[in-house]
Amino acid sequence: MELVKKSLALILRWILTAMVLAMTLLILGQVFWRYVLEAPFVWSEELSLLLMTWITFLGAALLLMRNEHLGIEVFIEKMPPLAAKTSLLLGRALVLLFCICLVYGAWILMGKTRNSITPGLQISVAWQYGGAFVGGILMALVALEKFVRGLLNLDESETGQ
Repeated sequence: MELVKKSLALILRWILTAMVLAMTLLILGQVFWRYVLEAPFVWSEELSLLLMTWITFLGAALLLMRNEHLGIEVFIEKMPPLAAKTSLLLGRALVLLFCICLVYGAWILMGKTRNSITPGLQISVAWQYGGAFVGGILMALVALEKFVRGLLNLDESETGQ
């Protein structure tokens, strides 16, 4: 299981790196073509927005895998062990619930926008919500694993880090 998680994290890091690089080059190219050559790309802003959405949600999944989301642990550290464990489990359950809602909402939006076409790229608007759907599924799987590990006392440390 650890090998699968590490492999998935590595693949996500490479995909995210490629997406950030592509978005950066795209924006730099757009600035050059617009202001130097006075011939802007009509599709670059749409593609940049699409990449930004996917980067956001895939990056959120990677951060959740690596326990790198922001958190205020000072309260958990001050609690008695049973209260700390209960609070962590409740927090993990809420994160899982949020991820499930995110996936459901993204699925609905993908269905409602699948026939709408972007003017520049000429692709379905559903691709924009696909990042939330895929990232939400990944986050839900990670959140479920963390919740189950917390229930079974398999956490790496007391605070789940």
